[in-house]
This record gives sequence, C-alpha cells and structure tokens, in this order.
Amino acid sequence: MNFNYISKLSDNLDSKNVVIEIFRLGKWKHPLFGMVEGSIDKFKTFISNFKNNVLGRELSIDFKHQPDWGAAGWVKDVFIDNDKLKARIELTPKGFEKIKNKEFRYFSPEYIDNFEDKETGKKFGSTLLGGALTNRPFLTNLAPVVIMSEDVLNEISTFNMLAFMTTVPKVITVVPS
Repeated sequence: MNFNYISKLSDNLDSKNVVIEIFRLGKWKHPLFGMVEGSIDKFKTFISNFKNNVLGRELSIDFKHQPDWGAAGWVKDVFIDNDKLKARIELTPKGFEKIKNKEFRYFSPEYIDNFEDKETGKKFGSTLLGGALTNRPFLTNLAPVVIMSEDVLNEISTFNMLAFMTTVPKVITVVPS
C-alpha cells in the first residue's frame, strides 16, 4: 500500500480540516479549454494570488462544480509539496459527511490563466477560483480525498517511522519516549 497517495484529515479528526492534492506537474489536452499545464511557476502564481486575495473573496470548494449546491469546504491555505500543489481545506459538515460516506472521492480545481480584476483591469496571471469535489476529475493521478479512522492514521505513522528508521544513517538513534 502506498500512503503517499492518500489525502487525509489532520490528526485532530474533530477539526474538519483536510489537506488535499489540487494540481500536479503535467500536461493534458482538454476538449474545451485546450492545453492544461501544471508547472512550479504556475503553482507559485496560484499561491501568491491566493495569499494576496486578488479575488476579494474566500475560495470555496463545492460539489460537482455546482456552487448553488452549497459549499463542501473553504480553502485556508495553498502550498507546494514536491510535484503537487496542495490545499488545506476546512470542510463544512455536509462536505465532511459526503467524503466520509464515499459519495465524493476526488478534487477538481477551477482556475483562470490570466485573472483580470473587474474594477481595475489589472491582470494577475494564473489564479485559483475554487474547485469541486467530484468523482470524475479531469486531472488524473491525484490522491483520493478520504477520511480515515484513528487506527489507520496510527498505522500510517508507524509505517512512516519504520521506513524512516531504515533509511537514516546509522549514527542517528531513535529512542522511544
């Protein structure tokens, strides 16, 4: 089992916060939008525009790209992790239940390549607009969004510690607390 492909809740399951993969490096040909490309430069622009709030609103995560169905969550942070763009999402109760019940398994980003402010006309480049929980994302090979029990989280932590201990130099000694 490869745990690197699981987007999981933080250790505090009551927090309703989840870190998910929202984009990865690659190129895809979309039938309506042409070439879609994920690059580190694009990710950095997404992050800058998010942190500078160029949209003037929070980024929402909805269901199946239907904002009228309500929010599944709200984006609280965006960051790069190796070859992936990830986001920390605060799930709504409805979003939490839909993921927990496996009604939705994947994330699909919404963005524009050159966002233009409606009031000033200033252009900002690639900007995240939000995204959706879905079961048929266009971008493939991103981790499914899942909610795991404490037992599974503990197994992953144990697995990761064992993998770490077998790869660290012999001079490092791990002492149990």
